[in-house]
Amino acid sequence: MMTYKELKMNIARAGLTIKEFAELIGMHPTSITNLKSREAVPNKISMIILLLVMLIESGVKIDEIKKKIGGVR
Repeated sequence: MMTYKELKMNIARAGLTIKEFAELIGMHPTSITNLKSREAVPNKISMIILLLVMLIESGVKIDEIKKKIGGVR
């Protein structure tokens, strides 16, 4: 279970802003910030950010990820 505070920390670890992360996963930034009112972040969002952090920390560039998924909407 990931808290909103942990989500924000991991978004920063990935070198992204909340806006960039939201756009990358096809959500509105407000939808991400609204998660702070919940007890926990949905598992799908937690998994996405943790996988992004792992990829980036292992040397994969965020631009490479964006190219593979068709960029940011």
